[in-house]
Amino acid sequence: MLSPETRKAFYETLGDYAIATNNLDTAVKAYEKAGFKEGFIKIGDKYVEKGQSRDAIEAYEKAGLASGTKSEMKKLADLYEKAGKGRKAMELRRKIATKK
Repeated sequence: MLSPETRKAFYETLGDYAIATNNLDTAVKAYEKAGFKEGFIKIGDKYVEKGQSRDAIEAYEKAGLASGTKSEMKKLADLYEKAGKGRKAMELRRKIATKK
């Protein structure tokens, strides 16, 4: 049986490989099992490259960008706006303005 650390590292590596080979569905599953926030950011970035805003938003939300750093929150707010979700973008920008 694998230790929790080894299991996490395995799924992170599997997710990274899946992204490198453009198999984003597998990457999502692997990062979910690893609980790897940075992996979801990588997936979101790939979806943005492909012009798939809805999928990118979902990945960024799983990564917790809505409550991340100001730059992470801005990245998500910009994507909300691009996807026609102006209200969500505005709410997040208000949150950014009050964040210390």
